[in-house]
Amino acid sequence: MSRLAYSLVASARRDLGLIARQTRRNGIFYVVIAVLLTIALAAGVLSLGLHLAATLGPVYAALFIALVMLALALGLLAFMMVLNRMERRRERAARAGRALAASATISALSGVSGSKSPLLLAAVGGLAFLLTRSRFNRPD
Repeated sequence: MSRLAYSLVASARRDLGLIARQTRRNGIFYVVIAVLLTIALAAGVLSLGLHLAATLGPVYAALFIALVMLALALGLLAFMMVLNRMERRRERAARAGRALAASATISALSGVSGSKSPLLLAAVGGLAFLLTRSRFNRPD
């Protein structure tokens, strides 16, 4: 039995080492990729600015690039806000489900326990439900 436990631990250690090495390697590659993409974006904006400066003039070229970057930033901000709102709604629904399950479990305890006072247990279940609802359903 101890051999099996030892081999399982050794296998898990090898797997964790592999995961650690892969994560470290991927992290380094992601940093290098991010730097290269930033350089490519800067070169692209610079070339667009030079082209627009030749056709529109330097002031209008800079204004155009600034407005495009502002529009992109605002669009990304709106997208992030929508994703955050969806996540909050999902979490709120999950919390309500957990609270309902907890109150149903406590209320069902009265039937299983064979107690002399099921009304008392139902009241405790209702109180637990109200407490979990007030605890988990705070306004965002």
